[in-house]
Amino acid sequence: MKKRQMLAKGLAAGLAAMLLLTACGGSNSSSANSTGGSSSGSTDGAQTSTGERVEGGTLYFGTSDVLGEFFSPYKQGSLAGYGWPCYQPLAWQREDQSWDPCLAESWERDDEAYTLTLHLVENATFSDGTPLNADDVVFSLATRAEYGTDGTIGSPVSVEKVDDYTVTVTWDSFSLNYEQWILGEYIYSEDAYNEKGLDWMLNNMMGSGPYVLTSFTPDVSLVYERNENYWGSETPGPDRIEFLYMSDATTMLAAFLNGEIDRMTTSDPTVYDQLVAAGYTPFMPKTGGADGQYLAIPLSVDENDPLYNQQVRQAIFEHGIDWQTMAVGLGGSLGYHTDAIGMTGMTYYDESLEKSSYDPELAKEMLAEAGYPDGFSTTIYTSQPFASAATMLQAGLAELGITADCEFVDYSLVQSDYIGAKATKTGIAITCLYFPNSPQSDRFTKHINPTATYGASSTWDDQIISLWQAVPSATTVEEEDAALQAYVDYYVHTGSWIWPMYNTTASFFYQDWLGMSEDAFCGSKYDPMELWTNRS
Repeated sequence: MKKRQMLAKGLAAGLAAMLLLTACGGSNSSSANSTGGSSSGSTDGAQTSTGERVEGGTLYFGTSDVLGEFFSPYKQGSLAGYGWPCYQPLAWQREDQSWDPCLAESWERDDEAYTLTLHLVENATFSDGTPLNADDVVFSLATRAEYGTDGTIGSPVSVEKVDDYTVTVTWDSFSLNYEQWILGEYIYSEDAYNEKGLDWMLNNMMGSGPYVLTSFTPDVSLVYERNENYWGSETPGPDRIEFLYMSDATTMLAAFLNGEIDRMTTSDPTVYDQLVAAGYTPFMPKTGGADGQYLAIPLSVDENDPLYNQQVRQAIFEHGIDWQTMAVGLGGSLGYHTDAIGMTGMTYYDESLEKSSYDPELAKEMLAEAGYPDGFSTTIYTSQPFASAATMLQAGLAELGITADCEFVDYSLVQSDYIGAKATKTGIAITCLYFPNSPQSDRFTKHINPTATYGASSTWDDQIISLWQAVPSATTVEEEDAALQAYVDYYVHTGSWIWPMYNTTASFFYQDWLGMSEDAFCGSKYDPMELWTNRS
C-alpha cells in the first residue's frame, strides 16, 4: 500500500468511525430552512438556518450526560458531547465524514509503516495564552496509556514528537481507522496538568477553543463564555453557551416545550410522541446518529456460577426471554430487538444474525441438560435508568425457574466495577451503549472484544480471539464487515457472552430560533463557530 497524503476533506468516508453517547450528526444542505412554527429540522438530513448569523445571546442545551471529569485520558466519558465550546480536536469531521483541519493543518498516513503524521498549526494557544504545540499533542495522546484508555485510539505503540509542530503516531499493525482514532481527539495543556494536577484537570477546563468554562455546578450546569484570547478567526455567534443537566426525560421535555432549552435528544417513546404531537419534527442525522442498545452481560468468570456454563447462557438468550415483547413494552414506537451487537443499519448487519426465538419450554429443557432442572438463583446488577428493563428480565427469568434479585448500583459504576472488573461478582449486569450507524468498529474496539471493557466478563476461547483479530486487521471495509459479522455471530449465539436486549433510536429536536450552518454537526460534537441564536 502506498503512502497517502490526507489534507482538508481528503479522507474517504469508508475510513471513518465515530462515537456517540448522546451526540448528533451532520448536514448535507447548505441553506435548508427550519420548518417554521414550533417545528425544526427534518427526519433525514440536517437542520440548517436561513437566518443571518447573529452576534450575542445564549444557547441552552439540555443534556442527560453526567457533567464532570473533564480529562478524557483519565476516564473516557461523554465530554465529546459537551466539551466542544472549550476544547478543540485536531480536525472536525463533517457531515460527509470528511475532515476539516483545526489544530492539525494537514496529516498523512503511511500504511506500510502503520503511522499517522500530524502537522500542527503554529499559532494555536490555550485560553491562558500559552502556545499549543507538539508537546501537548504527545501528552494528550500518550497519557491515555498511563490511565488505561489508549484502546480508544487503537493502542498505539508510540506517540513521538518530530519537531515543535509535528507528531507521528505509530501502531503495530494496519487499520482502516488511524484517522478516526486520532483526528477527533481533544488536545489538553501539558503545562496545566503538570502545574495544577489531575484533580484540577478533572474539574476545570483549559482549552484552545473560542469559549472558556466560567461556571461548573456538578449535576446542574456548565456555562461557557467567549474566549478573549482565542487564537483563531471568529464568526458571529452566542456570547454564552449553557448546558443544563436533566437526567429525567419529562423534565427535559417540559423545559423544551417552555422554550427554556434550544436542543434536546430523547429515546423515550412517550416524550418523542409528545414532541411530535406538539408540532416538532424529529431530526434524524445521517451521521453521528445512533441507537441506544440495552445489553445484559452475564458475569461468568466464576466456574462455580451457573452462568459460567455456556449452555445455560444459550438457553436464556436464545429461547428463554421474549425480547421482542420487551422491546415494544419499553421502547414503544422507537424500540426493536436485534440479535446483532449494535443496530440493524450497520453495514455488517445481515438477517442471518437473527437466530433467537422465544420458546421457554425449550429453554427449560436446555437448562435441565446443563444440570439445572430446577433453575438457580442469581443477581441482576442495574441502575435506575435501566430499572424497567431489569424488572422485565427478572420476570422472564422467573418463568424459567431462575430467581434473580435486583441490586441497584451507581450508574457510573456499572461498566467499570460490574462489567469491566468483576472477578468477585457473579450474575447479570445491565447497561446501554450507543452505536453509531457507520462505521461501526468503534464500539467494538473500545468495549466488546477480548481485551476491552466487556472482555473481563467472558471466558474466551481460541476461536473467538481469532475471529476478533480479523476485525482490526481488515484492509477493506468489505473485509471488516465480513469479520464483524462472523465475530458477532459467535459472540452472541455460540458463546452467549452478551445478550442484546432491545434498541431505541435517539431523535433530536431543535427550536426554530437555533441557527446553524451545514458544517455545525461534527459527529459527536458541534463546531461552535457554526452556531448562533435568533431567540428574540
